[in-house]
Amino acid sequence: MSTRVVKASWRQWCGLGAMSIALFMMSTDLTMLFIAQPHIGADLRPTAAQALWIIHVGEFLAASLVITMGRLGDRIGRKRLLMIGITGYGIASMIAAFAPTSEALIAARAILGVATATVTPSAMALLRSMFTDPGEFSRAFAILMTAFSAGMAFGPPMGGLLVENFWWGAVFLVNVPAALILLAVAPWTLPEFRDDQRVRLDPLSILLSVVAIMGVIYGIQQAAEGSIALQHILVTILGLVCGYLFLRRQRRLDQPLLDLTLFDYRAVWVTLIALFFVMIAFAGPEILIAPFLQLGLDLTALQAGMILFIPAVISIPATLVAPALKRRFGIRGGTAVSLALAAAGFVTSASALLTGGNTTTLVVLTVGMSLVALASAAMTLLSELLITTAPIQRTGSMSALQDVSSGLGAASGVALLGTISALVYRYTLTPPEGLSSADAQVAAENPGAAASLADQLNAADRTSFLSSIAESMSLGLQSALLIAAALTVALIALLLLGLRGYTEQSTDK
Repeated sequence: MSTRVVKASWRQWCGLGAMSIALFMMSTDLTMLFIAQPHIGADLRPTAAQALWIIHVGEFLAASLVITMGRLGDRIGRKRLLMIGITGYGIASMIAAFAPTSEALIAARAILGVATATVTPSAMALLRSMFTDPGEFSRAFAILMTAFSAGMAFGPPMGGLLVENFWWGAVFLVNVPAALILLAVAPWTLPEFRDDQRVRLDPLSILLSVVAIMGVIYGIQQAAEGSIALQHILVTILGLVCGYLFLRRQRRLDQPLLDLTLFDYRAVWVTLIALFFVMIAFAGPEILIAPFLQLGLDLTALQAGMILFIPAVISIPATLVAPALKRRFGIRGGTAVSLALAAAGFVTSASALLTGGNTTTLVVLTVGMSLVALASAAMTLLSELLITTAPIQRTGSMSALQDVSSGLGAASGVALLGTISALVYRYTLTPPEGLSSADAQVAAENPGAAASLADQLNAADRTSFLSSIAESMSLGLQSALLIAAALTVALIALLLLGLRGYTEQSTDK
């Protein structure tokens, strides 16, 4: 059955503009939060584990719920779900902006994650029904993805500007106007779309998927507290068991949340594994660099944001190089070239922390992270391979799988490499004798809180303590960068071997 092709009207393009603003807003959220970390740490004084929860609880929930929300959109309507999600996002942003405690901020970030899970699949499904002409759809999709990339790029300088001139809560409050714009425009520009068949949601599958993801990650991030207690091990085991039961249940359901037959395609599981570990390698160091620039190299929040803006901007044109890499090397070879440059970038960034002088360190670190940014071409090629491998009727499910794999990978990278960095920081920090044992414990939990405690010391102890903070943060970041480099090299081998003899013929058909 063919789909009737109709040129989009100005109304559809206005709807695309509103969705692009929303996607821009959501992609700036996490990168602005990176810049605000030291200020949140100094104000709310979260523990190391709480600091990690603030960063990644939203990403974990978004990754664990995106398939469920995609099915829910089929049932109640994508437009309705999108508007519900954006409303929740705006409200949660206001709560986060004025959160009085770490626990309140974690709760607000959790709501933001649930809202994010509703927006992404809804926007993609609506885009397909709004732009039926292939050429217009390609342009509309490119605009939406450009908005996301631009948000990632502009997030650090925006966050630095807001923190410098207002307070850390402004990085959340700035989301509210974008949410209001979409809510105002959506009713008369976006069409409603839902599945003609009655969609059934399996509550047990939803519960199992959420417990599986959150349970495993909880066990990982609790290691940031310095020890692994019995309850952490039990929760991790519970997560693994729930993951097994979830997969087993999907095989028996007539309408599963996750269609496991998609994994019958070799390119699918190889690419999903690659996307997962690529995001671990890239998201982990990303959360560590912004605090290091401010506390380790003594930059202001705005200066740190401008430095991070350089590699972020480079990632935008790097995606445009992906077609040229494909034509020259094929998807498999093009991805390997892009990831090899990224691995070199991780090593370069780690070596920057061994150089003497803040200026030299800053220059070499910027060059290294700019090389890492070129891996956006690899992400584009992997996504293309994943989507084109799926039968056309399963494109939506494959898109959801991609969101889960990359989202969970990013969240796991934050937890895993963030935990390793926190442990290195904790056990290499040397508190001065002038700090009480309670204050020394606080300093070991959070570099931002440690820097604020340094103001209580005499000049000599303060200088020595700040130097120890910078050195410990440097060692933690260096550990994460070298692990990321090793992961990237392993991924190159995985893709070259796993996709051998398959890639070109499956993607050029």
